[in-house]
Amino acid sequence: MIKNVTRNTILAQHYDLCRNFFSRGRGLMFAKKMTPTILAFRSERSAAIHTFFVKHYLDVLFLNSAWEVVDLVQGLQPRNFYTPKEKAMFVVELPEGAIAKSKTKLGDVINFR
Repeated sequence: MIKNVTRNTILAQHYDLCRNFFSRGRGLMFAKKMTPTILAFRSERSAAIHTFFVKHYLDVLFLNSAWEVVDLVQGLQPRNFYTPKEKAMFVVELPEGAIAKSKTKLGDVINFR
């Protein structure tokens, strides 16, 4: 479950966790259905993403090592790039509308188990 602890809202019940180079690189590319995905890095970095070969619009959260939202983007279209304004340790890719529905804002703490 991916939960916004600050607002006590659920962003997703289930998700895929991508911890290695290959799974992070693949992410949601070529996926037929949208499964919330977390890209986890070993340290904070400029975690730019692209949506080439992704068929769905996405909401994306960028979290620092304290699991705080440091950047977010809503409705990221297929075939685009996005570079966050801050370094991130986790990138959370969600179905479009998840950020608005959960009322997630910058500085919120996100938890996943």
